[in-house]
Amino acid sequence: MLNKIDGKVIGLIIFNIIFAIIIPLIANHFKWITGTDSIVFGVLVVLLLTSIELLHTVHLILDRERTEIELWQTKNNFDVKLSNIREAYTKILNFRRDIPDLFQSFFDDRTTELEKMMLETANRDELHLERSHVVSINVLLGSFKGDSGDIFRPVHFFEDNEFLFDIYAKQYFYSTHKLLRENKISSIKRLMVYEDEEELKEVNSIKLMNYHEIKEGYSFRVMRKKDYYSMLRDHNLSVPRDFGIYGDKYVYVAEVNLAHNIVGYWARDPDTISKIIRFFEVCWDSPISQPPKDIIKEEYKNLSIEDLFI
Repeated sequence: MLNKIDGKVIGLIIFNIIFAIIIPLIANHFKWITGTDSIVFGVLVVLLLTSIELLHTVHLILDRERTEIELWQTKNNFDVKLSNIREAYTKILNFRRDIPDLFQSFFDDRTTELEKMMLETANRDELHLERSHVVSINVLLGSFKGDSGDIFRPVHFFEDNEFLFDIYAKQYFYSTHKLLRENKISSIKRLMVYEDEEELKEVNSIKLMNYHEIKEGYSFRVMRKKDYYSMLRDHNLSVPRDFGIYGDKYVYVAEVNLAHNIVGYWARDPDTISKIIRFFEVCWDSPISQPPKDIIKEEYKNLSIEDLFI
């Protein structure tokens, strides 16, 4: 780029010199100026034209340099982000609990998605948005290997029955049921929480409790919501709602449970998981979390998983 500019400047200087010679000759021909004055006049014309062209060229060079600096700063900021991503990804790999790892798989999917979007945008100059933050169920449930510690410990609020019996949670229920039957999950212990005793009388609540009572590998406890939150405070746990513990590898903490809006976060820190498991087991063994009396209903003694979700 600079070579092109230098060539242009040289060409303009030559043009200005020729033009500066012709003008004094014309002036001298018509006797406007004579002798030494024509020479001085020619030099002044050269200086004037050259100065104008040089100022214009300098302005162009400064504009280009300013643009290059802005591009460099943008590129440099992006490189900083890439460097931070590489560093964070290395830490994620260093602390993974399993192979494949849920956290690693999640960000592998996101970076693949981002790479595809950026390539398409760069090549087509179009931005198409399609994004999902739902983690891979296969990777998550793949953390269960059939070890004695591979217990699935979910907490369920009866007030979320509509969510549990909706299509997303239903598919999830089926997936964990399949792993239980394949002996990859050793057992499913579901802690059920109610605020009003009327919630225990709902058909879906009764079916859910009966299913956990009669099916091998399933068990449950029931406790009041106020007791649940009181024990959370006693254990110094900041859990906004319910959670699910996947063996000793992951815990999911829910914040919003709606069919159209699922919000929560995942943790895999061993100390955090151990602390939440201890809390769960204390609730499980507490005398205030026992199944309601006369919960078993004759009509549900042969309840199947298909019947559960009818």
